[in-house]
Amino acid sequence: MLEAGLMPRLAKLLSVSDADLQVFLTSILAKVSQEKDVDTAIRKVKGLSPLVALLQSQNKQTLYALTTSLFRLSAPSPQNTAALVSARCLKALEPHVSSSDKKLAILATACVASLLRSQQGRSSVKGSPLLLSLIKHT
Repeated sequence: MLEAGLMPRLAKLLSVSDADLQVFLTSILAKVSQEKDVDTAIRKVKGLSPLVALLQSQNKQTLYALTTSLFRLSAPSPQNTAALVSARCLKALEPHVSSSDKKLAILATACVASLLRSQQGRSSVKGSPLLLSLIKHT
């Protein structure tokens, strides 16, 4: 993906409202998000904010792939963590942490835990009892 120069296109397409395309793109991103330098590339093409916006999706497959991607993109990268916190990713993840869908709740909680490792992440959850309770456990 990186060598083919597809990351800028992927970032632009993430903003498209087609649900099938969103499932496809987030699934691809979940697969490649572990590859070297993908975390940096997606941040450089401003693809993190569209990912956060997709957390409003009602499509479970999109949300599974999306939370997996966000976890993988934030865990190794303090810069991505900061960008995701600034994009209000923690707030967008909050409803998914308490989802009745256990798989989604686990994936969202893992993503939140990754973001809460940073001081910026911990200081951004003021006023959220759910997220504040997670801080005590991370």
